[in-house]
Amino acid sequence: MQAGALRERVRAERRAAANDGYGNMEGAFAALFGGTLLPAKIRPASQARDGVLAARLQGSVVYNVWLRQDSLSRQITPDDRLVWVRPDGETILNIRGPAVDPDGMRSELQLTCEAGVAT
Repeated sequence: MQAGALRERVRAERRAAANDGYGNMEGAFAALFGGTLLPAKIRPASQARDGVLAARLQGSVVYNVWLRQDSLSRQITPDDRLVWVRPDGETILNIRGPAVDPDGMRSELQLTCEAGVAT
């Protein structure tokens, strides 16, 4: 992957696990890697979807996110989330599956993420 393709910046976050006493894990998300912004390539994988859930209109977009494969990016799991940092704001991207090495060359990782849904 060429460095010029990684024009976006993302921050990885992990939930601080705490048991709520009923068997559920809850807690706030905290930045991984000291809040380091990772260079990324982000492209929509699908058109925006609108669905109805519990009588409410829900909209979501699936994105493919490519990261340079290194010691930091290999620590990101589907339990984490990415925050897409842009000058006009931030977008939370929930990771929907394990990281994939698309070409098997150990140079990049591809994550499937979804925006506009509950974390």
